[in-house]
Amino acid sequence: MENSEMKIELYQYFVKLCNNIVNGKYLLSGDRISQLLQFIASSKEMTDYVAFCNKGVNYKTELAQAMADDKIFKLPISNKKIVALVTGLLFDFDRGNIHINTFMNEYFSADDHNEAFTAMCYAVIVPYYKAFKDMLLEETPFEEKVEDKEKVKMLDEVVKEQLMPYVTSLAKIVAEDLKLDEVKKQEYLQIIEGMEYVINNNDVKLIKAMFIGLKNVLNTYKPSFSNLKAMVLIFKNYSLI
Repeated sequence: MENSEMKIELYQYFVKLCNNIVNGKYLLSGDRISQLLQFIASSKEMTDYVAFCNKGVNYKTELAQAMADDKIFKLPISNKKIVALVTGLLFDFDRGNIHINTFMNEYFSADDHNEAFTAMCYAVIVPYYKAFKDMLLEETPFEEKVEDKEKVKMLDEVVKEQLMPYVTSLAKIVAEDLKLDEVKKQEYLQIIEGMEYVINNNDVKLIKAMFIGLKNVLNTYKPSFSNLKAMVLIFKNYSLI
């Protein structure tokens, strides 16, 4: 078997294990994270690759930077750093150094654990396996089998048309709020822009996860409440939450 074919097979199985985490329930997450880490540890190619990503990257520093903003867990831009950071984070979950429940409550709080877990997966695990692909496969042609695109639940255009005015209104309110300090303003605008982006991409599951993050970030910003309530009503009317 050629090296490129081996890499593709390794990545396909890696994605399968990641999707077992993403598509599973919070209560099963511990075992599934352990399975993913055991696979990485059992493959010389995978461990060599993770070691390459760790080279020159300080995990504790990257983790501190990702946790620097209250209630927002921010991954680094570099794919290499994402792989190093998230692999280390998963090992910390597995070893009990960081309790996944505490982590979710801090950065992805929601009405129930499964909602919070889904939000965390789309913010951490999905970027992780995408970064893994970009680094591991490099220029290797590969038709990613992360998910069957035909089976992804897409947002109806009618729902999109109803949501977007409230997102636009939120951005306008924040941008024009003279009482809001610049750091908070940029934080709010960033998450609102993220909400606009995922709505335009139409993936319902990702939109729901991002909306949880949006509500958490804006939970003390009273000028946003009426727009957020209207968006919740739209989600409920179309049985999206």
